[in-house]
Amino acid sequence: MTAGASLEQGRRGLALVAGLAITETVSWGILYYAFAIFLTPIKEARGWSTLELTGAFSLALAVSALAAPAVGRWLDTHSPRAVMTGGAALGAALVFAWSRVETLVEFYLVFAGIGLAMATVLYEPAFVVLTKWFRARRAQAITAVTLVAGAASFIFSPLSERLIAAYGWREALVILALILAVASVPVHALVLPPARPTLEEPADERESGRGREFWLLASTFVIGGFLVAAISVHLAPLLLAAGHGSAFAAGIAGLVGLAQIPGRLVFLALRPRLDGPRLPATVFCLAAVALALLAVDRSTAAAVAFAMLFGAGAGMTTLLRPALVAELYGRARFGANLGATAILALSARAVAPFTAAALSLAPGGYSSMLWLFAGAAVLAAIAGARAFAARPSG
Repeated sequence: MTAGASLEQGRRGLALVAGLAITETVSWGILYYAFAIFLTPIKEARGWSTLELTGAFSLALAVSALAAPAVGRWLDTHSPRAVMTGGAALGAALVFAWSRVETLVEFYLVFAGIGLAMATVLYEPAFVVLTKWFRARRAQAITAVTLVAGAASFIFSPLSERLIAAYGWREALVILALILAVASVPVHALVLPPARPTLEEPADERESGRGREFWLLASTFVIGGFLVAAISVHLAPLLLAAGHGSAFAAGIAGLVGLAQIPGRLVFLALRPRLDGPRLPATVFCLAAVALALLAVDRSTAAAVAFAMLFGAGAGMTTLLRPALVAELYGRARFGANLGATAILALSARAVAPFTAAALSLAPGGYSSMLWLFAGAAVLAAIAGARAFAARPSG
């Protein structure tokens, strides 16, 4: 490659990272994190129960999980421009449709479509694009995008609350739909590569085999995905039930996302210093401590401490999955292999909001739910440690 071609490649790579940093922030903020803030206003306005509302969000996550492998396989051999640009446009249209719903059936239909949009614009497709484009700087590129996107809930949870307070939930959604359309559709169309991905190195033989380490790793991310989704949806209602105001609850929900940024920086620092088994143990033990803390104390200080600890662990988990999939199975079929882990992790996310809502109605309410979640985080730490230990040596 000539010096001029290398410089051009570098500029296009920089534009790709910058563009995806913007679109991931906006897409996560509106398609994922905003739901928790709209939950209570829609419940009060429409009279639908928390179980009915969270069931729709669970449906969206289930559709996203089912679509993930197909999207991954497509991105292994085709340009990402059409599918990710179309997904952004679909997401914006459906957020607008969300603002117009009158019946529960319409609400569920809209969220089924939002799930498809999620599969085409959230982290999984972005990680495939970055992994195909970059080789030596893959980890830095993915980290850069997730560092920026880690602020999604910190930006969009408070913004959603303020828009609802100022304009009502319907008009707030119209504004968010416009933001999503303007910030995502043209950026995807301009920065995503128009040609199918090409790889310099041959396919790795490891790509065809998924052994014990795959299923242990999958178990870890199933639990991790469940916990993150459950907390994302129920943290604000939990804090409201504890007597905090809506602005504080939205701010804490946003702080969980913001804390992912230092968590990802810590992950990069810890990865070369901790051997495999200790790294996932550290990540998920952070979550266990945070959940146990919130189970016993929901004061202002405890809520802030929870947000920092749990958010940091969630940020580390985001980087852990694509890094391990690339390390274990190579780049040529990275999309398919990431999709295989995604369908499991996202399926867990799909059942999490509804399951957590049911658990909150059981004896002990949110306290019992949080203790169960803390125990699950410990199990994830153990499974993750064993997955690292079971990695093939060759």
